[in-house]
Amino acid sequence: MNKKSLNFLWMGLLFLSVNSMVSGCKRNAPTPSSEIYFKKTSCFGTCPIYSMTIQGSGLATFEGIRFTEKIGKHTKELSSEEVKRIFNGLASLDWNEIDELYPTNISDLPSTIIKLKHRKIDRKVIIAGEHPAFLDVIDDELSKIAMSDGWTSVNSE
Repeated sequence: MNKKSLNFLWMGLLFLSVNSMVSGCKRNAPTPSSEIYFKKTSCFGTCPIYSMTIQGSGLATFEGIRFTEKIGKHTKELSSEEVKRIFNGLASLDWNEIDELYPTNISDLPSTIIKLKHRKIDRKVIIAGEHPAFLDVIDDELSKIAMSDGWTSVNSE
């Protein structure tokens, strides 16, 4: 295992450990301008296509495009503990060590886009091909929020 792989493994373990505890850490606490943007793109099949934004205030916005239970715009208020847990977990990673693009030559695969704007971090990562496993952990956590219950439709009738 090379040094970069070990670093990614360590970052993934750190994310999991920070993410598993609810922290009152003020240093990485979300600010009103903190934001996580998460997007799933299309494939040639029935891959869910949607985007979700989580603001530091706890307001989450989901927009389902195709192949999701929720189509259109929806909002949800996340608990302050959940928001702290998510932002603290993401802020614990060394975003300068994460590539901005993990490409693929296979055109049928969906991409995942994660953008974090939080304190001094302003970084977008596009995941289409081979990538470090800890990014799957982040993807799973954000996907669980996106697919959870409790969203309210804001579509105009």
